[in-house]
Amino acid sequence: MFRYVCTYSFLPLCAALALLVTPSVLAEQHVENALYALDCNIPLQINRNAKERKPFVDPESMRDYANAYAQKMKSIQVARQNFYDAYHNKNATSLANLFHERASFAGLLHPFWIEGQDAIQTAWSDFFNVTDVVKIVFHQPCVRFYGNPGTSVETGFLRMFMEVTESPTRKMRDNARYSITRVESDGKWQILNMQVSELSASK
Repeated sequence: MFRYVCTYSFLPLCAALALLVTPSVLAEQHVENALYALDCNIPLQINRNAKERKPFVDPESMRDYANAYAQKMKSIQVARQNFYDAYHNKNATSLANLFHERASFAGLLHPFWIEGQDAIQTAWSDFFNVTDVVKIVFHQPCVRFYGNPGTSVETGFLRMFMEVTESPTRKMRDNARYSITRVESDGKWQILNMQVSELSASK
């Protein structure tokens, strides 16, 4: 019963109860499961020797990790905003500069993989040349970090709007899922891979 509650609800409370009530290897496992179930990505320093009675998690390590995590998240938010600005300004050069020189990209208008920063810039330039108005909105972005210095994987949803002024004017809207893999270099996050695919419920 205790394991069921910890797994599916009241995770922080159960972690605390595990520390106070059952200081054992089993309790440590509940704490570890609870923290990771919250998607904390926290490097736990768990003492598995029940006789030493030391804290399961080092508060200083937790604090250092939280600060580093916050800085990384802020950097990713800046990178996402830069993408948004370049896209809305129809600036293919600025948009391509957000990609790694060996990046790959596939999107709604480019179903096959485009390889390399130069080819990606050409694709964006061709797209902007045939559209008069473009808009993009990111929804529910979720970011996970791997390794140090670092790789990040961002997943979420996009709502895209395109308008082509012809006779008559054409307006297109798409709902899509996206995945962006970035690598960190000199404190800057560059897109290594980006894939956008249409949702079946798009209208």
